[in-house]
Amino acid sequence: MTLEEPAGAPLTIGEMARLTQLTPKALRLYDELGLLSPAGVDRRTGYRRYRADQVERGRLIALLRGIEMGLAAIGDLLATFERDRDEAVSSLGRYLVALAYLPPGLERVEVEVDGVRVPAEVHAPPLVRPPSERG
Repeated sequence: MTLEEPAGAPLTIGEMARLTQLTPKALRLYDELGLLSPAGVDRRTGYRRYRADQVERGRLIALLRGIEMGLAAIGDLLATFERDRDEAVSSLGRYLVALAYLPPGLERVEVEVDGVRVPAEVHAPPLVRPPSERG
């Protein structure tokens, strides 16, 4: 299934996971937290179905998790985006700038949300710090 298919074509949780780079387990959690609820859930089977227009939100959540944003902060950012797009972009920019204090691995990050690009240079947090850098 691709994004070029009709907007009405439902996506299974597996297809949504593949398109967003989120796991089915994460998608279930994000539904419970209200971050990304499926368009529908079959009452008999429990199968979740997503719409193609939900993929962008899923990718945004994956990106934000990738830069270590917490789930509560993601929820706040998404809620702000629904109310005031400019404020959400500013808030995301402030978050990216705040990441700059982290050590090595300077990365150029450019986030696009509904056509609005937010460029920032941030230090990516290492997955595991060497013993010599641990406090």
